[in-house]
Amino acid sequence: MSMEVEIEKYRYELLDFDPNNIFSANNDDVAEGQEPVEGQAEVLEAAPESAEQEAAVEEVVAVTYSEDELEQAKAQMRKEGFAEGLKQAKSEYEEISRQQDLQNATIVQAMEGKLLEAVKYRKLEVEHMREMISALSFAVARKVISCEPGEELAAQLNAQIDKMLKDIDDDSLPKIQLNPEMADRLADKFKNVEIVKDEAILPSDFKIAWSSGLAERKMDELWSEIGHVLGVENLVKERQEEVLSQIQEEKLASEAAAVQEVPNDAEPSEEVVEAASEIEDNMINNEDANNEDNKIEEQDG
Repeated sequence: MSMEVEIEKYRYELLDFDPNNIFSANNDDVAEGQEPVEGQAEVLEAAPESAEQEAAVEEVVAVTYSEDELEQAKAQMRKEGFAEGLKQAKSEYEEISRQQDLQNATIVQAMEGKLLEAVKYRKLEVEHMREMISALSFAVARKVISCEPGEELAAQLNAQIDKMLKDIDDDSLPKIQLNPEMADRLADKFKNVEIVKDEAILPSDFKIAWSSGLAERKMDELWSEIGHVLGVENLVKERQEEVLSQIQEEKLASEAAAVQEVPNDAEPSEEVVEAASEIEDNMINNEDANNEDNKIEEQDG
């Protein structure tokens, strides 16, 4: 056995320390009054400090705010909520406006062709009427003066014809019948036409009438034709009836809400009481007069 091994063995025996359990040393392994091994002492000294650090980390510090800070936070949240609500409302309004513009554009586009057709026919009618009236006027003038009308008389006749045709032309403006809602929206879209509100017309339909013709669009007939072509006419008809029924129910509900009901226990006004009293008095007087007449007749008899 070497000298180094003997010295190591003597050191362990002196300390009464088991070298096989050197890495499992703890507070309980150190006897009272016995100094720990150098490595063991470092572990023991570091333990309390580590526990204090863990306790300090785990401790939660309650954060407090002043009343001013809380009010500022509430005001900030209200401001942000208002801004978000305004943004959402603006987005919804823009979507509704876009849908209305699309609907307006669809109806306007559908009516433009019919209006052009109406204006074309009206111009042809007026021109044809002018030719007939002019020919008749000059024929009458020739009979009256027994010669061809001069330039001055021809100018007077033409001026009178123009005035008469203008009055006729103004009276024969095309009339567009629209749903009241659509009529209000499209009032400024068309010039030189008369817009008539008609609650019987659906918002998607219209009628255009002029002196010698009529054009209209009925979406229910259009959908019926489409349904017939596709073989689902019954389904389209049922859906149409459902929509119309819903519109009618909403209309009746709004009309009912507008009617103010008179409470049953309401007392009649003074005017009503006086009128009722007067009617009752007249009935009594008439009855008395009839009784008197009957008595007189009986006496005469």
